[in-house]
Amino acid sequence: MIDSTISLYKLMILYLLEKAGFSMTNTMIADYMVGHGYTEYFRLQEVLNDMVGSKLLTERREPHTTWYEVTDEGRQTLSYFDNDISPEIRSDITAYLKKNGYQLRSESSVAARYRWTSDGGYEILLSASEGNSELIRLTVHADTEEDAILMCDNWKRKSAELYGALMLGLIGDSGPGQP
Repeated sequence: MIDSTISLYKLMILYLLEKAGFSMTNTMIADYMVGHGYTEYFRLQEVLNDMVGSKLLTERREPHTTWYEVTDEGRQTLSYFDNDISPEIRSDITAYLKKNGYQLRSESSVAARYRWTSDGGYEILLSASEGNSELIRLTVHADTEEDAILMCDNWKRKSAELYGALMLGLIGDSGPGQP
């Protein structure tokens, strides 16, 4: 029974990610899987780790966040076994994505990470995308890790506002042909 339950969890995660059409964080996946009572948090972490190990998912780690995306092998596995997911679970996933899709997509379209540099500071990499189009990619410097973390957190919370202010500053009030 446990193997079939674990297999179902894997198929559900593959289906969730494939239907969403974008990478999702550990928190996003847990919100669905744990929040809907399918499994508990620690079992989910074991399943996700196993899926990465068996190359069904890729994992991208950022400070405070881990992102997951379906691999080609994961898509192939889903195509072989997608009939093992009940219509009720499919419907539940579809309803979840319909209700939360905009928020999930917004969260997945903003990225912020930092890394230590050999000059002793931190390079902060910030980006925002819309669909498959990258709107902005920005690299800034911070002297301390605390500042780097703060910049990443603020970008995630305020990216739309900051992007708008930057565009306004670059374009200004000038229309075409005006100084």
